[in-house]
Amino acid sequence: MEPMISLVHSIASSTLYKKVFQFIRFGLVGVVNFAVSWSIYSIVLEIFRLYPSGYHSNQAIVSFFFRWDYVIAGTIGFIISVLSSYFLNRLWVFKREAANAVKGSILRFFASYIFTSYILTNLLNILWVEAFSVPEKFAPVLSVILVTPINFFLSKYFSFRGKRKEHEHVQ
Repeated sequence: MEPMISLVHSIASSTLYKKVFQFIRFGLVGVVNFAVSWSIYSIVLEIFRLYPSGYHSNQAIVSFFFRWDYVIAGTIGFIISVLSSYFLNRLWVFKREAANAVKGSILRFFASYIFTSYILTNLLNILWVEAFSVPEKFAPVLSVILVTPINFFLSKYFSFRGKRKEHEHVQ
């Protein structure tokens, strides 16, 4: 029994195990945030559907908003889900990194998520909807599969990066 306990302890304390477990926690936070984002996205799309005449409006601005309703819905979902993502990742996934992170982690987090979860996701959503005729409600599902590993890497090594150690130069 003792060798088994020793083996389990050595595996649990290994760097690979810690990174995999951290990615799993990141994925769980991502599932929660995706549910929040997709729920808000769906609700906003339904609000647009309540006013079908907006699609056929003679006013250019109204017609524009209704034509790109899924991008607007994605924007609103993005803002709310990134706020929750930042706090859940800071408190649970990257707790150690966040404790040693240089100032401005929230700004770096938003910057990385603007790139991946907003710009890249919206471009992918447009691709899925316009080029492949994927239903608007399901385009984000495809996008999140591609964006999640990028978000993990940027969160760990950019958003919650630690202070750089100054090397003393011996002369």
